[in-house]
Amino acid sequence: MEIRDVRHLCRYRYFLQIRIKIKNKSDFELDSEDLNVKNLTYKYFSTVRDRTIMIDLLYRYLKEINENVKQVEKEIDNKYSENEYPKMMDTVPTISKYGSLLLTMEIDDIKRFMNSNKLISYENLAPKEYQSETKEWKRHITKEGNKWIRWILDECPGYSCKCMP
Repeated sequence: MEIRDVRHLCRYRYFLQIRIKIKNKSDFELDSEDLNVKNLTYKYFSTVRDRTIMIDLLYRYLKEINENVKQVEKEIDNKYSENEYPKMMDTVPTISKYGSLLLTMEIDDIKRFMNSNKLISYENLAPKEYQSETKEWKRHITKEGNKWIRWILDECPGYSCKCMP
């Protein structure tokens, strides 16, 4: 049950990325009101929030989502420090605490896989291969595997699931 809760927490943190859309919409609304969006800070945003209902709502949404993000990240830090496996995975370059915790929780018990090829096959991260006598085709990975593992690996700079062996 613990793994499921942490998985759910990591997935919820992904959902909170909606704040990027709210920030972009805020920029648009402020720009349409001829307000300075280059130096957009919460202090500035709070002083102009009463210009329109839309700007006020966006400000309140953004403030509430940021509070949720802080709360969720604090909980993720606690879960990260309680578990030894994400710390080992965190030694891989370009992987963050959040990414290593998400990968660890999505993979679950690594000991159930005999080797790395079994894990790649289980998660459907290997490209499809077709053979017919002398011809051979290699296709992209399918979307049948775990979307969270594929997403976090695509988020790591310099790494792409599309080029898995």
